Amino acid sequence: YPDNPLRLTPELPPARPGDVVFVMNYFGLRTRPDMKVRDGVEIIEDHSHDLGSAWAEGSRADFCIASLRKTLPISDGGALWSPVGHLLPPAPPLTEQRRRAGATKLTAMMLKAMYLSGLPVEKDSFRSLAVRGERALSYPAVSAITEVSRGVVDSYPLDMWRQARRDNRTVLVKAMGTPAWARVLEPAGDSVAFSFPVLVDTPERYERIRTRLIEANIFPTVLWPLEETVLPVGAEARDISRRLLSIHCDGRYTAADMLRVAEVLRSGAAD
Repeated sequence: YPDNPLRLTPELPPARPGDVVFVMNYFGLRTRPDMKVRDGVEIIEDHSHDLGSAWAEGSRADFCIASLRKTLPISDGGALWSPVGHLLPPAPPLTEQRRRAGATKLTAMMLKAMYLSGLPVEKDSFRSLAVRGERALSYPAVSAITEVSRGVVDSYPLDMWRQARRDNRTVLVKAMGTPAWARVLEPAGDSVAFSFPVLVDTPERYERIRTRLIEANIFPTVLWPLEETVLPVGAEARDISRRLLSIHCDGRYTAADMLRVAEVLRSGAAD
């Protein structure tokens, strides 16, 4: 059904008993929508982009899922739960394939951290490992989370990490002001946005800004690519995807980092 990150509430399609409707909290921008569905229709929600939201914690969906590595500093792992108490499948064992893939990704993460701290690490060394690990993680088999990632999830200060994302984004929003060339997407209610998503007015300006950011060693992420899709998408969604820039603002960064990002963004937009 048609949906995009600019809509705070999805327009769910008419569903019949036996159907399953998948609902996404795009970029952590949404609060719990008022979803009225017929009996016999099941709802699955994806809370990857704001796992600690009031919507996620108070969900009434049949099932919820989340990719834990979207918002936590881990190499792999996801979560599945049923707010209404449906029976869940038994937890799968950890496969050797997943163990190796997780180790490859974790090695890339450690080398990148060393690189960012100024140690003599070649960028290509961790980038190639990251790509290889990502491909290995896509291996079509269900596995448990690796032991290292599970240990981090069990002990990590999740609320503090989420608050750091909120604080950094607030600094960046204030530094950016209200640019004439872009629309900054705001989270609704108490939601905490996954990143700093900004909709640039033209694809050409988007490319200029993206190039300037990369030249400054600031690497935006493409969260919503729609150039190659399994199912056809509408012109509105494709247009948005070509102008939607996303800047990381999680706890890896400081307020000073956010001010530097704002300066580069403005510089790229003015070219």
